[in-house]
Amino acid sequence: MRGDTWFWLAGPKNLPPAIVDKLNLELRRIVKSPKTQDYFKKLALLSMDLDAAAVAKFVAEEYAYWAPLAKEIGLKVQ
Repeated sequence: MRGDTWFWLAGPKNLPPAIVDKLNLELRRIVKSPKTQDYFKKLALLSMDLDAAAVAKFVAEEYAYWAPLAKEIGLKVQ
């Protein structure tokens, strides 16, 4: 589905892969917990269980999809 709002946790450039992996695994565990899922449900939020590479791929695909429209209508990143 296109047009959703999405959020993710990002770190500084060149964050060591071991730290990225550890943070990713822990956050995925938290997001999958029943308490978090119940909270998300109350807010009508959906979650995706993605590793760091899948998040990067998802963001790149969304950028490729939306960038031409943003350029066409004159949006600029500030």
